[in-house]
Amino acid sequence: MESILSNFFDRLKHARNLTSKTQQEFAQELGVGYRTYARYEAGQGYPDVESLQKIGTLSGIDMNWLIMGAKNEGTANIDLILQNSIENKIRKKIESQLNHFQHEIIFLHYALENTPAISFDELLNVLSTYKIMLIKSTLLHGITESDKKSAIQFLEDLEMAEKNYVLNNIHHFRRMIWENMDWFNKMFKKSPA
Repeated sequence: MESILSNFFDRLKHARNLTSKTQQEFAQELGVGYRTYARYEAGQGYPDVESLQKIGTLSGIDMNWLIMGAKNEGTANIDLILQNSIENKIRKKIESQLNHFQHEIIFLHYALENTPAISFDELLNVLSTYKIMLIKSTLLHGITESDKKSAIQFLEDLEMAEKNYVLNNIHHFRRMIWENMDWFNKMFKKSPA
C-alpha cells in the first residue's frame, strides 16, 4: 500500500475513499466544483489550505500524512503551518481594512474642510462607525499581540485626530467671533426698554 500511496494525489484519493463518497459528493462537501476536485486527484492541480483542512476533517486522516506522506513522529507540524497561513490571510485582511479606513478618513477630513455642507456631527458619526467596524473585525478574527498593538495605536490616532479637529473647530469659531466682535456686540446689545 505504501507504494500506491507514495504521491499526494493517491493519498488524496485514499482520503476520499475513506468517506465512501464519490468525487462529486466529496467536491460538494469541500465547496469546490466537481471538475476542480477531479483535477486534484488527477494530479492537475492542488487544493488550497482551507480545502486541505476540510479533506483532513472529512476523512479523519492526519494532515502530515496527507500532505507529505509522513507519520506524525518527527515530522513538521503541518497543522501549525496551515494555521499560520490562515492567520497570515486574516492579518493581511485586517491591514487592508485599516489602510482603507485611513484613506476614507483622510478623504472625509478633506471633504469637511472644503465642503460647508458636511457637518462635524456627520463626520463624527462616520468616524465612530469605522471604529466599530475595526473593533468587530479584530474580535471576529482574533489577532496577534502585534496586530492588537497596531489596531489600538490606530484607534488612539483616530481619537487624537477627532480631538484635534474639535479643538481646531473651537479655535476657528472663537476666531470668527473675535473678528466679528462689533457685529456680535450690536446683535446682543441690550436694547433700551
